[in-house]
Amino acid sequence: MMKKLMWAVMALYFLSTAAVLAAAAPDRDDLSVEFQNDTVIIRNVSPGARVAVLSVAREMSQGQPPVPRLVRRTEVITDDDRDGVVRLELGKLIPRMAMWAFVDMNTGASIALPTPGYEPPRLNLSDELVKHDNAGQLKKLDLVYAEVEILLVRPGTGAWRLNAAKYSQLDESKHSEDPIRLDVESMLPVGDSPNAPHSVKPGDVIAIVDLRWMQYGIMEVGK
Repeated sequence: MMKKLMWAVMALYFLSTAAVLAAAAPDRDDLSVEFQNDTVIIRNVSPGARVAVLSVAREMSQGQPPVPRLVRRTEVITDDDRDGVVRLELGKLIPRMAMWAFVDMNTGASIALPTPGYEPPRLNLSDELVKHDNAGQLKKLDLVYAEVEILLVRPGTGAWRLNAAKYSQLDESKHSEDPIRLDVESMLPVGDSPNAPHSVKPGDVIAIVDLRWMQYGIMEVGK
């Protein structure tokens, strides 16, 4: 009887330990980010993946006297050694007031976050910002912000960016009470991406930074 009890306790211990280890194992779909001095390290990307980057930061200029300025970064970095890790090297200390978005261009896995210690509001994005045009194509973005920086990624295809403001040439809605209305075809390729797609489709990842109030958000269309 005592031996059976001991075996039962041991079995329970090993099962619970295995469960803890399984819970602690990283999911390949969950990107993680580490900030180290002048380098941002993104882990758990798919082997050999290209990763699209959007960053908006408030930094001091190099002039005399230094003045605050808005710095935007949009680029693609590649996992050349296929180890599931990419590095964004800035060549200077990571800005303390910055927001970051990273998207695996193979899988669509994404993450958006601020520099640790900085706490800007997060935008609650949903499919409601994507609208049909008069022909029924899902290709318009309605954004209730004064000025935005946008990154759109279509896994397996490319990444595109756009900066636009209310009443700018890109804003198709000229009424003051209406949101900015943008056409995705006006977006610009990032890296060696092809021309912008004709419409938005489920699985596309959209990251947005509201430049006026320094808010940020990210979403996957149709999810």
